Amino acid sequence: NACPENPLVYSLSDHPPLPCATTAVQIAKDYGKYTITQPTLWTTDRFVTELNIEPGGELIISGAEITFASGSRVRVNRGARMIVDNSTLKGRSCSNTDKFWPGIQVHGNINLSQPAPNASLTNPDQAGILIIRNGSRVEGVDHTAIRNYNNQVWNDENGGLIIAEDSYFEG
Repeated sequence: NACPENPLVYSLSDHPPLPCATTAVQIAKDYGKYTITQPTLWTTDRFVTELNIEPGGELIISGAEITFASGSRVRVNRGARMIVDNSTLKGRSCSNTDKFWPGIQVHGNINLSQPAPNASLTNPDQAGILIIRNGSRVEGVDHTAIRNYNNQVWNDENGGLIIAEDSYFEG
């Protein structure tokens, strides 16, 4: 407990207990951050500040609206897959003036051939896979909606696999 001398601000019978300020700040700091390490299905709307799909992880977004804070990082790492099916990915800010987010990075591997779109996710060195389909929309992206490289490691992680079918991209 981060506040042993005062773990609760109040605890009235008609209100749930509130965390101390230190705990509340930590909760707010981590709000909207997701790390996907296994098959995961999102079917409800969410607000995201950071999304990392790690090797072996697969995120399927189906019939949902995902809102990204301006500056949100979305990474499909090597050995991972993200499927956006009949969903909307869009930007939003607290001030409602900067609705842009930097889009999705799909990390590849220039030393291996591209995986099949439905390949098993057992090789952590295989290119990341992004599939956008069935009327999905990507909106409010700053410059580039999808990058198939890691701009921090230019030569090594180029070539992520991207498939977009029956989808819409708007600035």
